[in-house]
Amino acid sequence: MLSDALDRGTDIPALWRSYNAILLTLRDVDGLTAVTRSMPSVTKRPNDRFVPEMLGHARAASSDGALSFAEAWGRLCVSEVIATGNRDDEWMATGELGHILERANRLDDAMELWQSAFERGSTDAITANRLSMNRERAKDYLGAAAIIQAALQRDLPANVAEQLRKRLQRCEARPGTSRRGAAVDVEAFSVRSGIGEFELRFQARIKPPVRSLRIVGSIAHCYGVSKDVGTLVNLDLTRTRDSAC
Repeated sequence: MLSDALDRGTDIPALWRSYNAILLTLRDVDGLTAVTRSMPSVTKRPNDRFVPEMLGHARAASSDGALSFAEAWGRLCVSEVIATGNRDDEWMATGELGHILERANRLDDAMELWQSAFERGSTDAITANRLSMNRERAKDYLGAAAIIQAALQRDLPANVAEQLRKRLQRCEARPGTSRRGAAVDVEAFSVRSGIGEFELRFQARIKPPVRSLRIVGSIAHCYGVSKDVGTLVNLDLTRTRDSAC
């Protein structure tokens, strides 16, 4: 039934994903590749969607404990994107393959893969995060700090950049480093334009996360949504940390 629907060109995502799940269970590499290429979401945007869909299969296999298959599939993804010359997709596939190796208790192999990609300019969030995290765990604080400092120049997602800044502060506070001192606020945001025009004085984390805001006088009226419930939080920008009202 599923194959008939797919042959007729159904655009229902759930049917395509159900069929992919069956092929994934059967470890049918050729079938899984062919069906992924035929998915409407991929055919409409092949340059943007094919690799993320392929990597989704690798993550699913890894989560199911099929690490050997996940590794083989991850390596297939890497070889696919290297052939296209798309560096962003190569970095993404390499980062995911390293994560699979890490889950398979092959940390040395994962670190070698990540380190090589990072030295060649990887902009992948997994690579920067896991590489620096494992350096920190190994108490190589200087090495971790160097990786983070380079990664923060590579326009990573804001949430990953925040994690890296916090890790950098921890590493620089360790014995043997040159920047020990009192802990300071770590920016929980990333400035994408107007760099240098803002200076962090204090910050407050509010829930739910801010979706939009408007500043009227010295008050920031912040609107956030959580579980379909909207909340308005007003922050007095002239006061210190306990400024929610």
